[in-house]
Amino acid sequence: MKALGLTRGIIGVSTANGLGSLMTVGALVIATRGLGPEVWGFSAAAWAAGQFFGGLVNFGVSTERIRSLAGMSEAEASQAFGSVVAARLLLLLLLILAGVILLAAGANFLALVLFAAAGSSASLLSTAHAYARRNYRAATVILGGEKGIFLLIVASASFTESLTVHTVPVAAGMAGVIMLISVLVVHKPGSSWSGFQEVWRQYRRSANFGWASLGPSILLLDVLVVGLFASETQAGFFAVASRLTSPLSLLTTAAATALLPVAASITSWESLRLGSRGAAVLSVFGFGLVSLALLAPLWVPRAFGSPFEGAIPAIQIYLANAAVIVVTRISVTLLQGWNQERFAAQAVMFQCLATLLLVAVGAYVAGAIGAAVAVLWSNIILSCILVRKARQTLALRAKSAP
Repeated sequence: MKALGLTRGIIGVSTANGLGSLMTVGALVIATRGLGPEVWGFSAAAWAAGQFFGGLVNFGVSTERIRSLAGMSEAEASQAFGSVVAARLLLLLLLILAGVILLAAGANFLALVLFAAAGSSASLLSTAHAYARRNYRAATVILGGEKGIFLLIVASASFTESLTVHTVPVAAGMAGVIMLISVLVVHKPGSSWSGFQEVWRQYRRSANFGWASLGPSILLLDVLVVGLFASETQAGFFAVASRLTSPLSLLTTAAATALLPVAASITSWESLRLGSRGAAVLSVFGFGLVSLALLAPLWVPRAFGSPFEGAIPAIQIYLANAAVIVVTRISVTLLQGWNQERFAAQAVMFQCLATLLLVAVGAYVAGAIGAAVAVLWSNIILSCILVRKARQTLALRAKSAP
């Protein structure tokens, strides 16, 4: 029964993420074709910096809420989540106001970073209640709505020939915040809500989760690093590989999200068996990655235009990296569910800092390809460390289980 429930969770979250990912890919294909490698590289750097700052603002609150809300009654969970959303919106609206001021002052790059940060932080939080309660239909509606708004803005800009370097970061920010406001309409704050005091309470509860999430957020600066140590064109190639293949790892996020609410009850490897349906999902995922990698010379120029042919090797490497991340993220989730979040946070943080350094070296030596190879090998090493720790922890849990 546990295997069946976990499999349903993975399939349910995959469906929710899949719809949003397809819309994101569509929007970014439109943006890359309209902007070209060099301009896209600059735009992606601003968007990536905003995603990093958004992860810093969120600081693990969404992950902590999934675990906490899963153990509450429906009424308690709705009020608790409403309090979190209301407090976060106050903070995000301040970010948007600061962005408007910077835009008026001519600091366009910093303004775009803040707009994208607001949207990224909002997006991370908006589905936390739905995932915690395993309401995958609601998660699909929320993610589909957000990514639909994102796609609509980018497509409209392209259709009206007003697509610029600013379009993607601004569209991402608007979509995330709009959907978070709609979530607040459904989940009202509890009577104990106290504005910004609630923000600080949330940060204290989510500290260890925040450190674990901050590591991957740091890696969002990879495009900026490649641009600094190679060129904006190489940054554009690398951004295509890292940003446009990231939705293909949706199964990874789905598996981790579905696993977190039930991780605490897992005391043996048998509890993690997915059954025939889960194995089928993983098989299809693996076959899809291999097929996309082998056929990349055919579909990349058609999807993004001939100027992006130089991104083909980096895309192939990132497709291999998506398979490794499956192991990494599931291991992190298990360790978090087993009260080993501090070890997971430290391991991920160290790996991400090392990866960013290796990306700089790889970009300097071999541009986008060197940077992609650096990311792949660092994730392979991290996955080995995390799996070893997970096996040790599970062995201790099995001995202490009644």
